[in-house]
Amino acid sequence: VQSVNVTVAPIPPNNLPKETVCANNLPYTLPWGTEVGPRPAGNYTFQATLVTDYGCDSTVIQPLRIAPSYTIGPIIRYVCADNPTISICGTEYTGPNPNIEHNCKTFLDCDSIIKVNLQVLNPIADIRTTGNTTLSCTNKKITLRSLLSPNPSVKNWRTLVGSTLGPIIGTGDTLAVTAPGKYVLTTTMTVQTVTCVKLDTLEIKGNTTAPTVPRMLSCKYLN
Repeated sequence: VQSVNVTVAPIPPNNLPKETVCANNLPYTLPWGTEVGPRPAGNYTFQATLVTDYGCDSTVIQPLRIAPSYTIGPIIRYVCADNPTISICGTEYTGPNPNIEHNCKTFLDCDSIIKVNLQVLNPIADIRTTGNTTLSCTNKKITLRSLLSPNPSVKNWRTLVGSTLGPIIGTGDTLAVTAPGKYVLTTTMTVQTVTCVKLDTLEIKGNTTAPTVPRMLSCKYLN
């Protein structure tokens, strides 16, 4: 009789390559059919003991990374009224719109929710007068007025010669004019890094014809 010593060694664990799944795509089904339900993002290891065709136990190990989904914002963005749109991941939105929510996919195709409060800056430049836009011997000064503009607005007055803007000659809501010419109101709003500008132009004419008064030869005699 010959004796043979037989040693039964366990089957080494079968380590599967690590898989990655987005948290928003859970549940995830493991190779042996078990579902992994919602849970915090992180690295996990799952294992199961399976029976081979020969009736042997075989341990299968599945590393799994659950990638997070992100929510960014709300972010306040400003745009000018003449171009009140922004693009988020290729989709355009028009303001004002305080409740924008857009899903931008990450490189793993995970959700990244971006929330934006889109505000529109709309400065107003609108010159008004009392109706008279002509300087004369009897009307030596005209006050230019401007409509109110939302804060924070900065108003500057300039002259316009040809197509060239002159230096600032006044600020604020009004400007007293004593010479004919073209006058430009520039209203500027700046919030964060966004600057919006509106312009309005008004021409003031001059009439130096002397009134028909005896012995009145020119405007200088009225001074």
